[in-house]
Amino acid sequence: MLRPRLVELRDATGETIVLGKIDGTQVISLDVVESEKASEAD
Repeated sequence: MLRPRLVELRDATGETIVLGKIDGTQVISLDVVESEKASEAD
């Protein structure tokens, strides 16, 4: 449901996008869309 928007944001910024939720003192990662730069670094 939100993934297409995360991909749009990644494409617009060129950065890795992380969707997270705060749970007390921790952050739970719900989804990650890696930038093209991240895949080139491997």
